[in-house]
Amino acid sequence: MLLERDDVVTALGGDVNLLPTGERWQGAIGEVLQAAAADSDYVRYAGSVADGDEERPVAVGCMVLVFSSADIASRTFDSVAQASHLRSELEGAQVAVETVPGANGLVSYWGYVQHGPGMAVLALDTLAPQQVAMPEFRSLMSKSAEKLAEA
Repeated sequence: MLLERDDVVTALGGDVNLLPTGERWQGAIGEVLQAAAADSDYVRYAGSVADGDEERPVAVGCMVLVFSSADIASRTFDSVAQASHLRSELEGAQVAVETVPGANGLVSYWGYVQHGPGMAVLALDTLAPQQVAMPEFRSLMSKSAEKLAEA
């Protein structure tokens, strides 16, 4: 159910160069969600995207959680997605998205996808929002929804 490197590169476009980092999820929300789930996994990819003659950093994190029931997954989704500025349905899954602009041009896109007993938490951080933005993040969300539906 995790996004593979090829899934991420395809969604973000050909100018992206990413490799898995081997890092584990950091932060309290990840620990709480993992503790509530029956199973979980995480992958993070980091690299760069071409921005004219420069290479700009980009990173993608994906945590997949499997709960003991679709009802628990749905309630958990409702809790974590409450503050999101957009909630909708995509590929038959519930989705929620937030965009967080930061200092020095950093833009973070956060997404939550829930289908059946599975839920994915996605994060995309970029210093090149002209090259990697909401359309590319939507592609990541769609691929994640597909993978959850297939599981």
